[in-house]
Amino acid sequence: MTDTPACAVCSRPLTNPISIIRGIGPQCAAEYIATQRANANEPDLFTQAPIYMLDLIGGVLVIDDLSGDTPAPSVTNSIALVMADIRAKVPAIPRNIVYRDTDGRWDRIEHNNGRFLRFAALHNRANISTAKQATAAALGLKPPIQETSQ
Repeated sequence: MTDTPACAVCSRPLTNPISIIRGIGPQCAAEYIATQRANANEPDLFTQAPIYMLDLIGGVLVIDDLSGDTPAPSVTNSIALVMADIRAKVPAIPRNIVYRDTDGRWDRIEHNNGRFLRFAALHNRANISTAKQATAAALGLKPPIQETSQ
């Protein structure tokens, strides 16, 4: 006889695969989260989605983080969720992805088929790569600063 997975809170049988993994049913999980939010009186950064806009400019996918002064988590802190959302919404994810963080700084997102690898700075230097130059041009950023020898 096999044991049926049960909710750790109310002991009702679990049938949903996600509930089985979590060990708690959706109703008990919702009640738990609501109680935690009420008690903490703070935003829940693990279940709340970041606020951002996507745009495709000159073959560059641009993510604009709009979380700012809201209680929502930033794109930086929720990059795995953002990239999963992009994989679901963008059929052909371009190689070049840039984003503007809540401080207004632009950075690149390095990825493998839409799976986040790392953040990389978008520098304004003379040795900027061709991909970075194309990204900067597509975003209307200033051209790289020409360094002079002293």
